Amino acid sequence: MKKFFKRYFLLERIDSPPLRYLLLCLITIISLGIILFITSLFFTGIQEGFFSRNFCFHNTCISNFTKGYSQSILILQATFILLGLVASIGGIVVALLGYTNSVSVSALGNHISHFKIFQEYLSYEINKRDRLSPSSFDIFKWYNIIFNKSRSGSTSISQDYRDLIIKINSAITESNNACSHAKSGSFSYVKHQINITTLLRDFGITHPRLPRNDYYEVEDQVFELIDNINREFCYSSSIEPLVKRLYR
Repeated sequence: MKKFFKRYFLLERIDSPPLRYLLLCLITIISLGIILFITSLFFTGIQEGFFSRNFCFHNTCISNFTKGYSQSILILQATFILLGLVASIGGIVVALLGYTNSVSVSALGNHISHFKIFQEYLSYEINKRDRLSPSSFDIFKWYNIIFNKSRSGSTSISQDYRDLIIKINSAITESNNACSHAKSGSFSYVKHQINITTLLRDFGITHPRLPRNDYYEVEDQVFELIDNINREFCYSSSIEPLVKRLYR
């Protein structure tokens, strides 16, 4: 029966599956209601002898017809009541599903658009800096740690990213304190480089191991880049600028 309705009522041409099933349900209710009504009408007419009577449209005839077929008419009334209820509830459900689907599609479109803007901006900023290489940056990883709910339509800053900025500032502050209180040659540049390099991996940034001066030049540009990204994309007072470096 389902295949019959799909073929002859052109339901296959309807793109929305929920709407298609709602219409199929309504057609089924109407069909069953009419079948039951006609069956009741037929057997009532035979058993009550209505078919043997003369056809008339007088008020008395109509009144007798209504009384004689009251239960058959009740079936028809119940069919239309049920039809109205299913149409009302089903219409609301179909509308909600359609809205949810459109929101999901819109969220995905916004996610792709927002990531593309982020990617183009970051690539532009990387290319401006002579000590940075695009191959050292996993742009998608950086974007995802900032906007971990972007696929659902939210561009709020994740708590993980806030914590990561706090960790970098703590590492810079620790190195600043170690350097300011260090005696000649006691500041561990190697330890500092390991700490920062490890933290930057969470951004998707590969910071190479380099001689001290070269490393600091690259680090300058990386930290400047992080500050630029935070300023342009992280509209939140909880994202603070990176601490100024005092160590050398």
